[in-house]
Amino acid sequence: MSLADDEPLTWPPSHRRVVRFALRAGVRPHLLSLGGVITIGLVAWTPWWCALVASIAVGGAHIACWKPMLSRVSLARQQQFPAVWGTVLGTFVVPRIVLLGVGITAFVAAGRWELAAVVGLAFTLLLGLELSARALIDRALPVAAHLPGFPSPKPLPYAPSLAAVGWVGAVTGSVISALSSAPWWVPVVLFGCVAGVLIGITAVVGRLVYERGRRIGLLRDALVAYSPVFLFHWQAPENTTYQVEMWLPYLEALELPYALVARTPSNFAELSRITTRPVILRERISELDVVVTPSVRAVLYSNTATVNNHMVRYTDLTHIQLNHGDSDKAPSYNPAFKMFTRNFVAGPAAIERFSAHGISTPADFFAVVGRPQVTPLTVGPLPSDLPFRTVVYAPTWHGFYADTNYSSLPVGLALVRELVAAKYCVVFRSHPYSRRDAAYARMRSEICSFLEAERERSGLPHVFGVDAESPELYTVLNVADALVTDVSSVAADFLYTERPFAVVHMASPHVEDERAQGHVYSIDGHALMDGHLTAESALAEFLGAVAGEDPRASQRRDAKRFYLGDIPDDKRVSHFVETLRAEVQGAQ
Repeated sequence: MSLADDEPLTWPPSHRRVVRFALRAGVRPHLLSLGGVITIGLVAWTPWWCALVASIAVGGAHIACWKPMLSRVSLARQQQFPAVWGTVLGTFVVPRIVLLGVGITAFVAAGRWELAAVVGLAFTLLLGLELSARALIDRALPVAAHLPGFPSPKPLPYAPSLAAVGWVGAVTGSVISALSSAPWWVPVVLFGCVAGVLIGITAVVGRLVYERGRRIGLLRDALVAYSPVFLFHWQAPENTTYQVEMWLPYLEALELPYALVARTPSNFAELSRITTRPVILRERISELDVVVTPSVRAVLYSNTATVNNHMVRYTDLTHIQLNHGDSDKAPSYNPAFKMFTRNFVAGPAAIERFSAHGISTPADFFAVVGRPQVTPLTVGPLPSDLPFRTVVYAPTWHGFYADTNYSSLPVGLALVRELVAAKYCVVFRSHPYSRRDAAYARMRSEICSFLEAERERSGLPHVFGVDAESPELYTVLNVADALVTDVSSVAADFLYTERPFAVVHMASPHVEDERAQGHVYSIDGHALMDGHLTAESALAEFLGAVAGEDPRASQRRDAKRFYLGDIPDDKRVSHFVETLRAEVQGAQ
């Protein structure tokens, strides 16, 4: 651990840059250390009760600083994958040494010199053992889960964080015992309890590291015996398993053995929770040879992660890009797609994007497979006898770069205000990545707060936050009479319903303006943000279509075939499954 020994996993992505800088500099542990030094002075030169209060406050402050980590990751998850999700074990070392100094000072002030020496040495040794345990935990990474013939990771008997919390509690308790003239055996008992917990976790983790090194050589044999026909290769930020999860039911329909290859520990932990198929962790490019067994014919992908190029170097395999939605965003026609053997696209629109942007591809590069995920959506208008009309507002995220920022959240509150003023029930479903940026997280919170106040005022059941973002997207879209979204895959999927929708185009010198599509009710988000357009006028045509005459209905039906493929609605799943089966089994 660093001198600052702060825990980056506790930093919310929505933190402002200056806050993250302060945390990286170790403001929290340094302030704790300063508080501990002040407490040492109080213990030495103030009445015992004043020193007692200060000591308890410093001990409690340690636990408070650990609260973000302890609340971020449940103790059960820490037991399963502490190396992945993090632990407070071995952190905040400097302020804890100062806290131990408070305890030693308390015993010296009470004239108990021998006990001061014993307590100081004993708890210092425990802290050293804790650092060793943390080093072992960081090496105790999983190898595989759900692979027949290969042991899956076993949870630890308890969360490692308990040892660190126990250490702080024991030292604080020792200070209290010294100041209150408690018997000598009190700090000894406290030490023994913490030592038992820490030695236990160190022994278990040490055995895990040993067994990992011994068993890792058996991985190849287990995979050969399992004989996967294809692999699913995936790397992405945390909380994006939807990119894989959306395809799992259709992969199961193939009834072929396959395995998933995760490239980061967090990806491994997330995938092992959502599937019972084998999940293999391979962090380095040199580790991939093990998973490419003689039975493997193809590799599937669902995003354009940079590490995909580690896998496509196996040129004797068929590499199939499934994507995770269809949209007019620039990444949807990235020239990097040409690294794959096949690009499974929803409809002809995806093929046209490549040619429209001058990107040449082999004649057999594309396979139009539709979007099997849209079949749970209901087609046609919702019943007219419902007590209120519902509009779903589903903005996308801000992207990694300026030319991929299609998010309408900067004008989202104005749009939502107008929808509410028009007496619509609003379901606000933000993109999960919206909370990764402080400014966009703040915009999201403002919309949620507004809808909460309006729900109380009007009685309309506006939906937002967890209630709107936890259910499957298609569950949310099924309650929508209409949709307001951005340039994203949500717009293409909603085409399946044939109901009206509007797309907010945040045009800028770096973002392509695609407002010319006749099936879309377009909203000029850039003009709205600049004040050249009001939300009322921006939404007027769209809301008119929702309330009555919908002049673009026939164009949307044509666009449905263009974006989602000219595939009968009752054949969409079987068409995808059989196309993929032919590619996988016909490979090599």
